Amino acid sequence: MVSSWHLTQLPGIMTKEKEENREYPMQIDNRVPTASLLTDYLRKLFPYTDMFKWLAYGNDGKHPGCDSSFFGRREFSFTIKSDRDEVYLCFQSFFSASQMETSIKSKCPTKIDIGAVYTVHPAKRHAYAQSGFNPIEGELVFDTDISDYDDVRYCCSGADTCLNCWPLMTISIEVIDTALREDFGFSHILWVYSGRRGVHCWVCDSRARRLSKEQRSAVADYFHVYKGGENSLKKVTFSGPLHPFLARAYTDVLKNEFEKWVSTQKLFEHEERCCF
Repeated sequence: MVSSWHLTQLPGIMTKEKEENREYPMQIDNRVPTASLLTDYLRKLFPYTDMFKWLAYGNDGKHPGCDSSFFGRREFSFTIKSDRDEVYLCFQSFFSASQMETSIKSKCPTKIDIGAVYTVHPAKRHAYAQSGFNPIEGELVFDTDISDYDDVRYCCSGADTCLNCWPLMTISIEVIDTALREDFGFSHILWVYSGRRGVHCWVCDSRARRLSKEQRSAVADYFHVYKGGENSLKKVTFSGPLHPFLARAYTDVLKNEFEKWVSTQKLFEHEERCCF
């Protein structure tokens, strides 16, 4: 599965709120950085060594028995923007952290997509028959966007967020993280801000990285309780005893958060917000 690091919106600059809005002591500045800021970030702050260490999973060529070709078989894709167009460079691969650093600094991508590990180096794929170039592993990634909750939040919509609705992301993290650890036995889980409107969950256990497409779909379906189209008023229906996963989510997380949600979203103050 491919996921992205969006660099067009670097982590916001935290500034003190104006005196008249003291209830919100900190505020995220959503200004998009200029090209010079992006260049400075990639040159001075981007964690090249840490990125290599993470995605190599010990296969750095320095330990007995490691696969020195592992990182080099990982696909990266770059999105490069100019004043006139946007270029997408896929099947980029690197043999070391320094080679990756040199390429990123020279191309200055606004978005970096991290792909799967293939049977051969992606950059050399044309030298092999089609059957010899296949993905063999990749992190199990969940992408949760705040816009997914637009039908139950009334303070914002789309990519807009505020202190009243962002806690939905925290609730989502708690529910999914607990299930991944307790129900599936995963332990190497990384949560990151997506850079725009939500969070990404990277499950990095070796067992998770080697899941087939069908197995990944089965894990995703385990969390799927939201059903129905745009014209369906009621999109979540439960019958019979709750599944242990849902019962735990309700008692440990949702029950405590619902009272806050009723207050912040004023659910019972408007008839159209009450769903029976």
